Amino acid sequence: MRKLVLIICFLLSSHPIWGQGLSLPQVTEKLEKAQEKIEDISANARLDFQLRVGFLPYSDSLNGTYLYKKSDRHKLDFPDAPSYLKSVPSMFSWKLPSADKYSCQVTGPLREGNTPISIYRLIYTSNNSNSKTDSITVTVDADRWRIERQDTRYKDGGSVLLQFSYRDWKGSPLLEKVSGDLDLPAYSLKGKAAISLSDHKVNQGLKDSAFD
Repeated sequence: MRKLVLIICFLLSSHPIWGQGLSLPQVTEKLEKAQEKIEDISANARLDFQLRVGFLPYSDSLNGTYLYKKSDRHKLDFPDAPSYLKSVPSMFSWKLPSADKYSCQVTGPLREGNTPISIYRLIYTSNNSNSKTDSITVTVDADRWRIERQDTRYKDGGSVLLQFSYRDWKGSPLLEKVSGDLDLPAYSLKGKAAISLSDHKVNQGLKDSAFD
């Protein structure tokens, strides 16, 4: 009986919704359409982190800038960030992995637990056998079409889990916060970090040169 209960709980925790699932291009198209009103964004960025570097705890807050340009260009700049933090992979890279470099398995739509929100999981694996990345799992809210989580796993056991928060802007999701849990043995780095965005300026005609 106990085994039966465990099996039922597992099935309920993440079960498929009957119907035809979407392909990766279709999911990507849905994500882009949800943001079609947003051409570009510039915003103030604040980075707060509580980390352990080796055996030493280190906490700080830094100010910088965030830029976005349709459809998937992002730039974060924290001039005073310590070098080890700037080199952390995934923490500052929020775009979907390149189709040229990664293969992707799409699962969904699914429902997690008793929540009414349906999701897609995009599970990316590198086409390069020498890559340090084991997998990147992107969780997409299939009702509002926005990225909820990005979970990067590395072959040395490290991981970076990002969770994204938004507010509504004319029916489109406007990114407000990215929260990260970091565990990176290669950098002797472990802890939490969060990037909060404020004073958004939307559709101001941001130039491509701003990303150089």
